[in-house]
Amino acid sequence: MPGSGLSIAPMSCKHHYVACHRRGSRQSLGVNRTVIFSQPVFAAAERLIAKKLPNNGFVNNTYSIKLPMLPVLELNLLLLCFRTAYVASTTGIALPFPYFNQVLGVSGALNFWPLAIYFPVEMYIVKRQIRAWSRMWVVLRSFKAVCLLVTSIAFAGLAEEEGTDIAEIILKDLKRRAITDETMLPRQDISGSGICHTTWLNTL
Repeated sequence: MPGSGLSIAPMSCKHHYVACHRRGSRQSLGVNRTVIFSQPVFAAAERLIAKKLPNNGFVNNTYSIKLPMLPVLELNLLLLCFRTAYVASTTGIALPFPYFNQVLGVSGALNFWPLAIYFPVEMYIVKRQIRAWSRMWVVLRSFKAVCLLVTSIAFAGLAEEEGTDIAEIILKDLKRRAITDETMLPRQDISGSGICHTTWLNTL
């Protein structure tokens, strides 16, 4: 199955694509968060493709690669091509997206608690069949509540900071446009012959 192979290039590309765009960003965990949140998309798409094409070698064959001083690595062509195309396409869409860092930071703060805390804790309680109001149940519920409180405070601070950043970006853009409009006013250069020449000044 495609999920059993280890695709090296797509994961490496994902780190590089996102890191290049977010270089200098204050959100240093953006790369790891992007990789983690993409796993359900990869799993669902690869499972669907494998179900549609059960006898296709490109989809199901796994190739072993032995490198010196490293364990044997397994490579699946579907994982290699699909994940690389997914990363390249999503990055291409994200690059021209306005305020990408700010939007990604806020969305990451919103997704953190339900995806990283709530669902894993609830699944663990159900799987282990932990009784209500037992010691472990209280610890897990308390942990979930504390994480929700911390995430809410962090989200409020992040939203205020990112809102200020977006306002500054918009203000700078408005100032730049105002300066452009002022410096592009027509100026008439009247020569002795009485012919008027119109020149445009653009300092940008």
